Amino acid sequence: MKGYPTFLLVNAKGEPIDRWLGYSNPEGWTTTFTTAMADPTTIKEKEARFAATPTAKDAALLARIKSASRDYQGALTHYEKARTLDPQGPDYAYSIFDQKSELYLGEKGGMTLAAVEQSAKAAAESKSTTLEEQIWLAEAMEVVAHKAGDPKIMVPYVSAAVKATEGPAGEPYKDARKNILVANALYVEGNKEKALELKRQSMSEGWMESAGKLNAFAWWCFENNVNLPEAEELARKGVALAKPGKEKAQVLDTVAEICNARGDCKDAVELTEQAIKEDPKNDYYAKQLARFQKNVAEKR
Repeated sequence: MKGYPTFLLVNAKGEPIDRWLGYSNPEGWTTTFTTAMADPTTIKEKEARFAATPTAKDAALLARIKSASRDYQGALTHYEKARTLDPQGPDYAYSIFDQKSELYLGEKGGMTLAAVEQSAKAAAESKSTTLEEQIWLAEAMEVVAHKAGDPKIMVPYVSAAVKATEGPAGEPYKDARKNILVANALYVEGNKEKALELKRQSMSEGWMESAGKLNAFAWWCFENNVNLPEAEELARKGVALAKPGKEKAQVLDTVAEICNARGDCKDAVELTEQAIKEDPKNDYYAKQLARFQKNVAEKR
């Protein structure tokens, strides 16, 4: 749910030594970098070492590296091995949840909703889960809930994150808290008007002149079935501002989805045809076109 940028540490020969994701603060990055520099063996050498003499430390290290390479199943396996090799050590509860949620949300699936919910509960109850991870947990479960089509799934995690970020403790995470408050208003309090106002307040300065940010706002409206008329208007503005190619195609797809949600399937077809022209190699738009064409046919 976080991730970019990706850091790759290599030796003088250009061989990878370590890999990690994300940049939350200088202290955290420095700690990871220092740890990586303390073991200058290559990733292949680390894997060979673990195969010969498995340790919890190497299992966790390889899990982090595999996660940064998007090998979520491999990362999950190694985190679980780390826990087995050292039952009294870290429980890696949040990291295990992170891999399972990525597998569930991926195009190929690979993880059941029940398994994700179980690991989310374990992470929420773990004493090792940090405040930052608690925020990520809430954000991830919001995405999981949308895919599952069941908003109730996210409620306990959003509520907990709102409470945890109150007062001075939450000051370093004030931007993330803005997004959590939006989800809290919408899915915990059931107040769409409040959620919409909070969503506007959470947008960065100048967002009305940015194709990407207009698209993000419009997509949020679509995804949550809020403010669709204005969302369509703003997304169309985003189309006009977007760079030709992939960016314009993405915004056209958002307008198409909103039009379809509002019952204008014919317009959704035309918009998706435009998206295909902008990004012809993306198979996703061909699937979208077939879906919208089917909707038009069924309405005749």
